[in-house]
Amino acid sequence: MTNQQSAPRGSGDDVEDLAAVLQVTEGIVAGVRPEQAGLPTPCPDYDVSAMVDHLVGYATNFADRANGVEPPADPDTTTAGEDPAAAYHEAAMRMLDGYRGGPAEGATPIGVALMEAVTHGWDLAKATGQPTPYPDRAVEAVITAGQGMLGPQYRGPDKPFGEEVEVPASAPAIDRLAGFMGRDPAWSA
Repeated sequence: MTNQQSAPRGSGDDVEDLAAVLQVTEGIVAGVRPEQAGLPTPCPDYDVSAMVDHLVGYATNFADRANGVEPPADPDTTTAGEDPAAAYHEAAMRMLDGYRGGPAEGATPIGVALMEAVTHGWDLAKATGQPTPYPDRAVEAVITAGQGMLGPQYRGPDKPFGEEVEVPASAPAIDRLAGFMGRDPAWSA
């Protein structure tokens, strides 16, 4: 684990980037229509419904950890419930409270929380035809955090991340992040 991974504390800018990212992701979750539940996403292990559950599960887990609470459930087994946008909002607000108040020991590194929200928010937006208005500064922070964490040992078949997809350096930050995370920015269902 690198220093970037082990240190959950971020600067005030990191927390404000997280606030902006969580707000955008919440809007994407809220924009999912019921008939889109079974659509594929750029993340091959998840359809839209599973991606919503994943986003809510991990936001809840990160919120618990930031506030010094042992998560009661594995985030991969969490379901978003009847109102996924409300569940995501509640978790996002608790997560921000934890990071703003000085996260508890064992909190998820803020770079990981940013990466999770932006990357899977992007996946969900692409799958459901929504825009991804993440602030460039936050996306650049995610790229930087990812470059410090995701070595080649984590990429490839049977690994958590796909191989990087080549994207021009002049491409928008969100497209460069998608490529870095092993996704084709031009993905469509």
